[in-house]
Amino acid sequence: MVFGLLVIEDYVGGALVGRIVKGRACDGDLSTRNFHNFMTALFYDSSLEFSVVDVSGYPRTFRIRYFDGDFSRGVIFWNRQYCDHAVRVRFGSGSTPPLRTDYRLASEFLVVTNPEVRFDAAGGFVYIEAGFTDVVARDVCEVGLTLVGTVYGSGTCGEVLLDRTVFSPCRSIPANTPYVVRYRLFF
Repeated sequence: MVFGLLVIEDYVGGALVGRIVKGRACDGDLSTRNFHNFMTALFYDSSLEFSVVDVSGYPRTFRIRYFDGDFSRGVIFWNRQYCDHAVRVRFGSGSTPPLRTDYRLASEFLVVTNPEVRFDAAGGFVYIEAGFTDVVARDVCEVGLTLVGTVYGSGTCGEVLLDRTVFSPCRSIPANTPYVVRYRLFF
């Protein structure tokens, strides 16, 4: 079983133009440290907090699980009382190589706030897809995957960059041509 393998595919006008595989054995282009901290916190045996810089540049602390017998204490990441959980896919034109410490895209031009998200039980992966069609030609050099959740102890929302992928060369998207990026996270 492969755990935590991330595959990013992109399509121009419906045709696959690239596939990037990120996992333990990939060379250099790993997902952000936030992704690894988040996944660790999901499976950790007690209350685990992790600190990040969110996409706005603010330091935040998130707690994935928490229970000490009193549900009123400890705001967890998935607490919808304070903010709705959301998945977002971001598009940008920055071409600087990705770093594990990235917390936002280098030069973002579009955020899709309602991507298609589904679970493929037969394939064993979560599927996240978003795209756009623009009236002008665009170069897409980077894409990002973020999660919105509740910041621990504050009742406010924060957004965590889980992945920043940079395409080399950039994808040149002609005007009025659909561009789609598909994330697949294998468990």
